[in-house]
Amino acid sequence: MLNRFTACLASGGLLFAGLLSTGFVGRAQEREKADESAQSDDFPPGAHGGTHPKGYGSHLNTGPSNLIDHGGLLLLPPTGFHFVWWGDQSKLTPEQTILQNLVSGLGNTSLFQMMDQYTRTPDGVVGLSYPGVDYTDPSAPPSHGPSVSAIVGEVCKVLTASGDSPNSFDIYAVLTSNFPKGANYCAWHSSGSCNQVLIQVIYQPNPAGVSGCRSGVYPNNSKQADSTANTLSHEIFETVNDPRGNAWYDRNGEEIADKCAWTFSPATQNNITYTNTVGSLNYYIQQEWSNNVSGCVQRP
Repeated sequence: MLNRFTACLASGGLLFAGLLSTGFVGRAQEREKADESAQSDDFPPGAHGGTHPKGYGSHLNTGPSNLIDHGGLLLLPPTGFHFVWWGDQSKLTPEQTILQNLVSGLGNTSLFQMMDQYTRTPDGVVGLSYPGVDYTDPSAPPSHGPSVSAIVGEVCKVLTASGDSPNSFDIYAVLTSNFPKGANYCAWHSSGSCNQVLIQVIYQPNPAGVSGCRSGVYPNNSKQADSTANTLSHEIFETVNDPRGNAWYDRNGEEIADKCAWTFSPATQNNITYTNTVGSLNYYIQQEWSNNVSGCVQRP
């Protein structure tokens, strides 16, 4: 794995070259109205979705309701993934190997490949690759919930400092060593412009000290890493399936992972409880919604 340090500005805005788009403006406005009723003010303005804490009753879903294709952008291959480790590195190091293994193999799992059904073409496929290029920023992360522009700016900052160009096909996940004060969420995803290139970002604070964001089952014996794996997987699925907030979501505004948040179909092997094996490790990560079965799936 290649580790780098960074610093930059967020500016301008170009739509993804290489992403699918139909009726972007009208459907984005339509989703914005849905967001006003479906999401509370816990996510920052401009966030396309996120993970609420356990037990958070944000939506009143009266029964199975499939995701609806609103025709917006999809994040299709080549889709790369990068971590930005922001803050006290001694608090981040214990989770790095476990999470790097997760993103290295997640794209090869049946759970991830289940999203092929949403690509709009019979032979469409989703994909996720981890080239091992991470970025490290030891400065203090925000003590209160950051704005979308702050997270996009952090990504742009580290890319610029490393001499790397932003990639519109990639996902940049900012993991911080702290958890912000007053935040009523576990993580969120959004997008923004870095040097006139639209990038996808995930904000994932440290859930170890937040009971509502902890998974409660730790197959890798790490409260921090195992809990992060669950909420991070939530955001990865949503970023691929609804990167701009105008693609796949249901009648209540819920995205693919929202509909199955904090639901698990566990297995036990050698006295270890887990849900999915990814690469060389076991994880306890949530189910995801499949329109094919009109329900949540764990190991399709």
